[in-house]
Amino acid sequence: GAPHTFVTTETFLTAFDLQSLRDLPDLELIKVE
Repeated sequence: GAPHTFVTTETFLTAFDLQSLRDLPDLELIKVE
């Protein structure tokens, strides 16, 4: 498959009270079963 590029904005970080993308949880922790 083709690789995907994800970007974020300061607005996104502010809305979720994050300092950086490193503050997001790992995908494995939020995976829906």
